[in-house]
Amino acid sequence: MARRPSPLKRERTQRAEEIRAQYTEVAGTRETLPFNQINARVNGDTRELNEQHVIELMESVEILGLISPLTIDREGTLLAGGHRRAAIQKLAELNPSRYKDHFGEGVPVYRLDLIASEAPVEALQVEIEENTQRRNYTAEEVKTAAKKLEAAGYEKLKGRPREGQKSLKRALQRIFKLSDRRIQSILNTPETDPQRHQPHPINAQSVKTAKKRAVKHLYGLESQLSQWSDSTPAHQDALRKIREALEALNKL
Repeated sequence: MARRPSPLKRERTQRAEEIRAQYTEVAGTRETLPFNQINARVNGDTRELNEQHVIELMESVEILGLISPLTIDREGTLLAGGHRRAAIQKLAELNPSRYKDHFGEGVPVYRLDLIASEAPVEALQVEIEENTQRRNYTAEEVKTAAKKLEAAGYEKLKGRPREGQKSLKRALQRIFKLSDRRIQSILNTPETDPQRHQPHPINAQSVKTAKKRAVKHLYGLESQLSQWSDSTPAHQDALRKIREALEALNKL
């Protein structure tokens, strides 16, 4: 017989589920907060910050802004997004004008209704959830980011980038956390020509041409139905409607 979990464990599990549900709900909304009001985690990150990753993130934030907002607790303490917070801080130090462009009105955040210092288990749960639950970005969003990166010098490369080269595909993988195959598929999808699906502009000439074609077609149908020897009520009704349509078109 399976052992029932202790009351404390059940309580923690229930609280973790509540936080997970709240995180999912809040993922659709966000607010902005001055960077100096976003505090570092109470007990530091579960993973030591990778300086190279911070630099790479800073480069993408510099071009694209913040793709995924930070997650904070009720008091503004960081719950998820340590590398992103460090990247924003580094951008402020190295390129203040670009930092102001993106974050002059504040840094995008999700705020959860808990206090990290009072609920360390739940805070850790949010940090872990953040690494496994990310918003699904559309192919168009990825393509828009790719265009910005290309304009900034990132390239579609085959194999390892040589010294001085920046791989577009690798940058997109880091930013959006998508597989190599998915990124490649998006990049290989041809652009949709917006003009291709645009209706032709309506003007007097186009209306006149359409009317002429319709009248010619209806006269042809009227002629065929008039010669039909096996007349039925349905046949007569169709003939009547065609003549009414011709009359209406001729009045235009």
